[in-house]
Amino acid sequence: MNVRLLFFSLVLAIKCTSVSATTPGKVSVLDDRGHRVELPLPAKRIISLAPHVTENLFAVGAGGRIVGVVEYSDFPEAAKKITRIGGYRHVNLEQVIALKPDLIIAWAGGGNDEAVAQLTALGYPIYYSSPNTLDHVADELIRLGQLVGNQETANNAADYFRERFEQLKKQYAHRQPVRVFYQVWSDPLQTLNGTTLISSVIELCGGLNVFHDAPMVAPQVTIESVVSAEPQVILGGKKAHEPPPWMTMWRSWTSIPAVSKHHIYGVNPDWLHRHTSRILLGADEVCQFIHQARSEA
Repeated sequence: MNVRLLFFSLVLAIKCTSVSATTPGKVSVLDDRGHRVELPLPAKRIISLAPHVTENLFAVGAGGRIVGVVEYSDFPEAAKKITRIGGYRHVNLEQVIALKPDLIIAWAGGGNDEAVAQLTALGYPIYYSSPNTLDHVADELIRLGQLVGNQETANNAADYFRERFEQLKKQYAHRQPVRVFYQVWSDPLQTLNGTTLISSVIELCGGLNVFHDAPMVAPQVTIESVVSAEPQVILGGKKAHEPPPWMTMWRSWTSIPAVSKHHIYGVNPDWLHRHTSRILLGADEVCQFIHQARSEA
C-alpha cells in the first residue's frame, strides 16, 4: 500500500471510531426504496442484513448499537464479534426476534427478501439501503446518522468522503479515456454494466467501461466479446499476493491491448464491491492503474 492509501486508511479508521452525542426525538428518514422510516427515538438496537450496512454504521459511530449481522460482516475488526443471525439467503427469524431490534437495515439488492417481508409483517421498522453511486455513499452515511442520532459524526464522514471523491475526480476524470473491462466472475465470465458503483469508479478515473451499455446489470459475456471490445485495462478482484486464476487466464489472449501491454490488475474486492467509504481506497488504486495504461498508450 502506498503512502497516500495508508494515510487515507488511517483517517478513515479514526472517523469510524468517532462517536457524537445522540440527538433525542422522533426520527423520519426516506430510504432507498422511497419508503419513509419513522422511529419514536434514534435506533439503539440495530440488525444489519448486509456487510456494507455494518461497515457504514461503524463509520457514523453506531457500531456499538448493532446487535446482529449477517456473514461476511468483517470490517472493522469489532464487527467480527457481533452476533451472526444468518447470511445472504437465510436469516434466522427467531434469533432476530430474540435480539429485540428497534430497527432492521436491509440491502435493497440482497437475497433475503422473504425474511425481510416476514419481519415487516411482524411490525419491525425496515430501512432499505442501496447506495449505487459514489455520491450516494455520502448520502447513505448522512441518513444512517439521522437514524441513530449521530448527525455530526455522519456529516463529518460524508464531508471527508466527498472531499476525497472530488480530489480524485479533479485529478483523473477528464483525462484521455481508457477502455476498461471489469471481471466479476470467471465461470461463467461475467462483468458489470454502467449502472453499477464499480462502473462509476471506472468513470471517476477517466475510464470507459466497455460493457457500459449492456442491458443487464451483471451480464455474462464471451471471451470473444472482450477481445472485440479491445480493453486497454482488465480489472478484477484480488486479495492474495499471488495472481488469482482469472488473471493468468487472460495471458494467452495477446491480441487484447491490456494483455499485450501488461495492464491486468487486481484490486481488493472488499474495497470495490462494498458500498462504503472504503470504495475510495479501491478507486485510488483503479485510477492509478488506468493512468498507468493511459501514460503508455
